[in-house]
Amino acid sequence: LPAANSGHSEAIGEGCYFHPHAFYESFASSGASPDLANTSQSWINLGSSYAVAPSGASYVAPAGASLTLSPPGSSCSDVLGGPLAWDDALSTPIVLPFNFPFPGGSTNEITISSNGSVYLASVVDNSFDACSAPYGDFAAFRNGPARISAYSHDLDPSAGGGIYYEVGPSNAWVRVTFASVQEFGVPSSLSTMQITLSATGDVDVVYGALRNQVGGNNAIVGFTPGMGSRLPSA
Repeated sequence: LPAANSGHSEAIGEGCYFHPHAFYESFASSGASPDLANTSQSWINLGSSYAVAPSGASYVAPAGASLTLSPPGSSCSDVLGGPLAWDDALSTPIVLPFNFPFPGGSTNEITISSNGSVYLASVVDNSFDACSAPYGDFAAFRNGPARISAYSHDLDPSAGGGIYYEVGPSNAWVRVTFASVQEFGVPSSLSTMQITLSATGDVDVVYGALRNQVGGNNAIVGFTPGMGSRLPSA
């Protein structure tokens, strides 16, 4: 037994030492659109975190051809021995015209997920976790590469809609657009979102219609530096 004059300490809560870079919200599948539909956000990079606020940014119709007109870089269909398909797929890694800083790191490459997010890294991986996650899976959101999830759920651009990548004048920004991308198996369920990454490290996210009707797959919105970093409360 400890001596009568001994002391004992016990940590309670996070204290002052947990400073997460990540933030996120989970949206359950529903017949109704989430409250993010037809809104826009500005994410200001403060170095160790983003300051997120409503913005006046508007949706800009993408120019050029959809990435989905060419084969993806990685796809879960590859493990089945068939041709690569854009359902549950990743683009070929894209080299940015600038180095993009984000809380917890920086990158000069991105990889676009067909399921509504952008990896802030070069990702060549046909595994289910890389190509299909998050599907509401916080472990994959936490443990994978750094990621901006505009509205990540079970999308199927091979069945409808397009994914576009554009570079702005003077290489000041790049823009990724998911235009009327169909939810898997639900032709009437379409989502539109647009992510603009500025060379300064700031981000604009603009939403059009958003849907996630099929039960079982939540949609995750937010940012994570990934690689096992701890997540705060939603």
